[in-house]
Amino acid sequence: NDFKMEKVAGKGYYQATNNKQNVSTMKVIKSVLALVAIALTGCASQKTITTESLAGKWFIKSAMGTSTEKGESPAYITFEKDGKVHGCATVNLFHGGYTLDKDQITFSQMGMTMKWGQSMDIERAISKALDGSSTIKANGNNLYFLNATNDTIMHIVK
Repeated sequence: NDFKMEKVAGKGYYQATNNKQNVSTMKVIKSVLALVAIALTGCASQKTITTESLAGKWFIKSAMGTSTEKGESPAYITFEKDGKVHGCATVNLFHGGYTLDKDQITFSQMGMTMKWGQSMDIERAISKALDGSSTIKANGNNLYFLNATNDTIMHIVK
């Protein structure tokens, strides 16, 4: 059965046909809708981020498009269940608070030590990523912090 898509004359759609018979357009539409429903179910089953699932130490892989790989020390962020956050931005330590509302996280009252080091570009990127609110998206053990235009501003992994 060699199927092919043929444009229906005078209509704005295509129909699947084979050499022996026309395949019902409704069957094709139902199949496509079933696949869309399966795909949407997969998206809907994505785990909701809670303070419990966020709690713990996460390694910062990148911030504001800058990799943390060459930092003086491993960059990490630790979320506490009580709304406190602290970590290392490769040279300096930081601390502050956060609030989580569904997929929105807001950092507040952030402070940082003031040492100088070789990876200050990474420090600035992490500091900028922790300034204000962002959307969090989960993918396995990876969390992505997104800005208002859905650009990744920070990527962390547990």
